[in-house]
Amino acid sequence: MSDRIAVFDHGRIAQVGTPADIYEHPQTEFVAGFVGTSTVLRGAAAASLLGRDGTFMVRPERVRLSAVPDAAAGDERHRTGTVAEVVYLGATTRFLIDLETGERITATEPNAGGVRQRGDRVQITIRPDDVVPLE
Repeated sequence: MSDRIAVFDHGRIAQVGTPADIYEHPQTEFVAGFVGTSTVLRGAAAASLLGRDGTFMVRPERVRLSAVPDAAAGDERHRTGTVAEVVYLGATTRFLIDLETGERITATEPNAGGVRQRGDRVQITIRPDDVVPLE
């Protein structure tokens, strides 16, 4: 492993940083997708879900799932949706959630007993600090 990584895109350096910096704060959509799974929100999707314009990324482990309805705290953003896909990954399960507003968002949860299935209604909650703006 390295304490400093360079991510290249078409022969050019896209971003240089620590593994944590690159994963948690990618600068571009390419870097966000290169180092892991993420949901990219732009245009109407960003405005609808986040209340602001631009292009943004959120990692699946930062999206909280709960039963409908569940009150969001403070400035958290929440939406209701339906579980479209369930992918068991051992320690975690990945969910693709189709939101009522038309977006599809990816979320993961540790496998600690709660079982969600395709077709279940859920609420997603995202904290503003977990949303990363992209160039």
